[in-house]
Amino acid sequence: MQLKTKVVGALLLVYGLISATPSALSDKPPVLSLSNPKDGLDRNQTMLMNLKTGPRSAGYFILHSVRGADEMTGDIEKALRQIEAVDAAYAKSRNHPDDRYLATTCLKLTSAKQTADQLHSQLEDAWDELKSSIKSTIVSDPNFKP
Repeated sequence: MQLKTKVVGALLLVYGLISATPSALSDKPPVLSLSNPKDGLDRNQTMLMNLKTGPRSAGYFILHSVRGADEMTGDIEKALRQIEAVDAAYAKSRNHPDDRYLATTCLKLTSAKQTADQLHSQLEDAWDELKSSIKSTIVSDPNFKP
């Protein structure tokens, strides 16, 4: 009973410390501002750099889409395995174990999985291109002072 009380007390203490910080309960993501007057960056340079790292930026949306494509690929694989298993069981129950009644559906899902894999690849390429383009643009800017 004492151990339970200590654990609950410790959890309440941690919760209290976390709630005491102002940003802990905020629904808004923390603002990552790279525009510091002493950095010497102008507004346009800051906007360019925030494309990759800013909250809800182009980079955020690209990476979010990559995760979505990964999830889509996994879901399609699950659906395909389920359909194949049910199709095999149904064919076996009809004494035609070699027949596949849902083969066209499986082909469509296989094609969709390949498309999702291509989408994932293209999104990763877009992310890599965005990073390298921002870097080369900033480096080639004569007004940029690191």
